[in-house]
Amino acid sequence: MRGEDKSLETSIICSRSKCASEISKLFLLDTFCLPLISYGCECANYDCIQLCQLNVRWNNAYRKVFGMHAWQSVKELQFMCERLDFRHICLLKKLLFLHKVSRLDNSVLKMCYFLLSVY
Repeated sequence: MRGEDKSLETSIICSRSKCASEISKLFLLDTFCLPLISYGCECANYDCIQLCQLNVRWNNAYRKVFGMHAWQSVKELQFMCERLDFRHICLLKKLLFLHKVSRLDNSVLKMCYFLLSVY
């Protein structure tokens, strides 16, 4: 369901911004769509299939913005635009969350972080 909502938003953004540049459309995707599909991924434990589906949907958004076909890879495009795929976005958000938790003064959260890092 989350992916369907994202596809709808991608379609709305692309249809409402036909005269905008691709970078402007990517900015809109990063601003409005990415927070919706990545909400809570810091604590979500996606299995491989779920993470792959979300990554495919994020790649499809790039394809739609740049007018690419489904069989064309967007990896080079993401690299050239200095963007990450969804898998790496999710991993980065998890690392940033753990880094912030490790620096807190709250002893309960520090103990949770310690227990999490041991396992």
